[in-house]
Amino acid sequence: MAVDRNTIKAIVQEVLSEQAQEVDSLVIAETLDDVNSLPAFQGSEMVLVPLKALKGEKGEKGEAGERGEQGPPGVQGAQGEQGLQGVQGERGEKGEPGEKGEKGDPGDTNFTAELNELKEDLSTFEKLSYNKAQGVTGFLKLNGEITPYGGFFTTPKIEVDGSKARHIYVDGNALNDNLTSANYPIFMQFDESGSVLSHTPSGARAGEKFAKKEIALNSATRFVRGCCFGGAMSFYLKKIGVAQSNKKSINHNVNFVGMSLWWYDGKTTNNAERALQVGYQSLLREQFNFKSDSGVNYCYSGASLGGTTATDVNSMMSKSGEWKGEKGDIWTLDSITNDFKRNIPLGSVSDYENATGITTFYGALRAFSDRVKALSGDDAIVICSNALRRNNDGATSVSANSRGHKLTDYELAIMTIAKRNNWYFVDQFRSGITDENLSITTFDGLHLNSFGYRLAVLPWIETFNMVANSLA
Repeated sequence: MAVDRNTIKAIVQEVLSEQAQEVDSLVIAETLDDVNSLPAFQGSEMVLVPLKALKGEKGEKGEAGERGEQGPPGVQGAQGEQGLQGVQGERGEKGEPGEKGEKGDPGDTNFTAELNELKEDLSTFEKLSYNKAQGVTGFLKLNGEITPYGGFFTTPKIEVDGSKARHIYVDGNALNDNLTSANYPIFMQFDESGSVLSHTPSGARAGEKFAKKEIALNSATRFVRGCCFGGAMSFYLKKIGVAQSNKKSINHNVNFVGMSLWWYDGKTTNNAERALQVGYQSLLREQFNFKSDSGVNYCYSGASLGGTTATDVNSMMSKSGEWKGEKGDIWTLDSITNDFKRNIPLGSVSDYENATGITTFYGALRAFSDRVKALSGDDAIVICSNALRRNNDGATSVSANSRGHKLTDYELAIMTIAKRNNWYFVDQFRSGITDENLSITTFDGLHLNSFGYRLAVLPWIETFNMVANSLA
């Protein structure tokens, strides 16, 4: 028998009704654990409502609760690494000077002076020891040989480096009344080969003692000997000048080209003073450490730069074939006083430009420039100068020579070439040597004495300082 659709629906509803359960009869859950929905009617239809759909809106913020009690202190942490050093602050402004203190008592000035003199004597003099037993009974002749003679004592060789000390000081006894030779006591200097460089009499009278007699040392001196009558001579060194550590270093060779004022360095003058000259070169060595220098090798007494003829042997350029040099050497030139005295024509700048030869001063300057470049290259350093003032043999600082030229005319010429070639220039004409003090600074109105050299070298030292600074 066929069952229609409505019959089936009625049967299902009956079964569902028998198994249905009243909501009020459901077990009440104590928690929401594992509950994911709730039954509910939506209109006439029963539905399951998810719990998340039942979440209310966010409530208003509640009042703050009371602060809890403070907990126990925590354990101290490990020490951190040291931070970087801070930047140094700016230096503060200089404070106001303090009040001047009261003047102290002068004390015993006589005693102080004596004490200072004693301190200086002990600190600056160094006695040179030698074995008296190695000396010789006899007198020292001017050629360096010894002739046996009773009563005389000649010391053994005493080593002294003349390049490191300017003077030596001698104590001794003069001859007795029965001997009147003007040469004794005598002090002699020798070079490395044993050749006599100079001899210096004491100048003491018969029977007289002399103490700390000052004698200039030749830079080439390597040992000395002394001779006196009876007793023995004592020798002392006194370091004078700039300490080695305070000298400026100029790591270049220096070639000195000059006339008699440069030639005299380390030589004894022929005048009544018979003085051993400490000249330009020695005084410059006291201020500077050069790589090397030519000494007096390129310095010629009586010579001028220019020549009266193309083959004039009294021209410095006639000797220039002997000169030696290296790249970048320093060359000095001081010749004007002799160019003036020997009446060398000035010529003109065209003589320099056209290299017309040494028979004009301008032409000789070109010959000098070419020779220096050939030996030391374009980067050679040249230090030239004008002349010192003079009043000698009829030629003065302001007189004109037979060509009508004055010292200042030659000065203008060399300054013109110095500017053109970027040479250094030393102004000696306006230095400490003046027309008024020539009688004090020279022994003949031209050639310097030891006092004069110490004044004349000052502008050279200033210029060499400039060179040293430019090379530093």
